[in-house]
Formats: sequence, structure tokens, C-alpha cells
Amino acid sequence: DEPVMFGGEEHRLGDMLVHLAAPSHEELIMVSPYFIPVKGMLEDLARLSSEGVKVKVLTGSMGSNNHTIAHSHYKKYRRRILATGAELFEFKHDPSPAIRDISDVEPVEAKFISLHIKVLVGDRKRCFVGSLNLDPRAIEINTENGLYIESAELCGELAERFYVLMSPKNAWRVTVDEDNQLRWES
Repeated sequence: DEPVMFGGEEHRLGDMLVHLAAPSHEELIMVSPYFIPVKGMLEDLARLSSEGVKVKVLTGSMGSNNHTIAHSHYKKYRRRILATGAELFEFKHDPSPAIRDISDVEPVEAKFISLHIKVLVGDRKRCFVGSLNLDPRAIEINTENGLYIESAELCGELAERFYVLMSPKNAWRVTVDEDNQLRWES
């Protein structure tokens, strides 16, 4: 990839994600069907959480994932993601009728609904929408692209839609209980 000039400096796609997340003061929403933290990502999430930023991660559950190998690698990170202070949600394969209605296209009705969008929203003011899964292969090997957008109106709308996708009807909230066991709530 050729770097992009931004603010008088050359940046690659990974740099742009840090640029989007770094100035977040209230909220950072990360949505990716494949979420496998790369070097430094968990530390960045922990720093943001410690500064009071509400970090929310939405990824696919095993039932909504079309690549079990990616999911099996992600599952090793659940506890570490939660340890950063981030909230973790896994999209269900059988979401609410409202989500199914916008997902199916007649005459086809999907056997399961999967999460495919890749978006980061910072403070409902800035977002990145593109082809980039948040995993090492996409970040370090693949050629990916996307748009960095500054628009409170668009970013606010995206955040609201993601809150719907993270609601108990559509996603499992993953937590750690008092016995240090992973727990899925819906």
C-alpha cells in the first residue's frame, strides 16, 4: 500500500485507525466480523478505558461467523479484551425480526444472519468505514481500503444503529462473572 498524506505526514491504514481512536474522549465503537487484536491494540483499549472512554466492541458470535477458524482464534482473546475495560458483544445468528427484515432479500431467506460491516466510530463525530477486518491478516498483510469521515450526523446515526445491533435481542453481551467464568447474557 502506498501511504496516504494526512496532516502533512504519511500514514498507512493502521495509522488512520489510531488517529481515529486517539482523540476519543467519550466513546469508541468498534465493529468487525473478525476481531483478533494486533500488537498494541489491547494496550490502546486499556488506556482509552482508563481515561474514561466507553469502548464497545461488536463482533460475530460463533453462530453468525462464516469462518470458524477466525472465530476459534478470536475466542482466545475474550478475557483479555474484557480486561481492558471494553464492553464485548457478539452478534447473534438469529437476530430480531426487524434486523432479519433488513437482512433478507426476497426471495432469499438466509439460514443465518452474519455481521459483515467493518466500522469504527469515535465520539459520534469521526468514523472509519471500509473493508478492514480488525485482525492481523487484514491489518498487516491484505490491501484494504476505507473512508475516514468527520460528520456528527452520520457518525451519530451509525452509533445508534450499532446500539440496536448490540441490544439483547440481537447480540450476546460477554462478561466475566465473580468466579472468573465467561458469561453470555441476552
